Amino acid sequence: DSDLLDNAFHAVAWSRDGRWLASGSYLHGVQVWDMTTRTQRWVAGTYPTLIRRLAWSPDGRWLASGGDDSSVCLWDASDGTLLQRLQGHRGMATSVVWSPDGSRLASGGWGRGNGELFLWDARSGERLHTFAEYPGAVLALEWSPCGELLVGGCSDGMLRWWDVQSGECVRMRQGHQ
Repeated sequence: DSDLLDNAFHAVAWSRDGRWLASGSYLHGVQVWDMTTRTQRWVAGTYPTLIRRLAWSPDGRWLASGGDDSSVCLWDASDGTLLQRLQGHRGMATSVVWSPDGSRLASGGWGRGNGELFLWDARSGERLHTFAEYPGAVLALEWSPCGELLVGGCSDGMLRWWDVQSGECVRMRQGHQ
């Protein structure tokens, strides 16, 4: 049933303090809920793409979303104003994650048969680094606590560790062995 797919939520994320809950879907775009009052805080309008991933900045001021339209969007978490649209993925933006200090954002995806991983300056929106392509979509990303490594889970069944400074893949391991 296409209505079920259009209404399905594909992304949810709690703010660090637990006060806000963000959700993303095709028909309703990005929404933020105030969990202390159990009311909707804001809706980013009907967004013409499936929202795949949401991530709060460490300070809770910004919310990042990645979707099937190949863009990563940065929202003002207080009112839903679109601050930046980061372009570069050639297909879906399937993962987004903030650096521990909130100065950078990593996004992963899948485009034209190759996995993609980009590193962005969160303030300017400048793409700082494009990591090497590889088989498999980047479906999950996480920064190391020190901010020096990114770990990605990919659709080819591999976990990959990237050195953020050099952009080199420093380790690969078959998942769940």
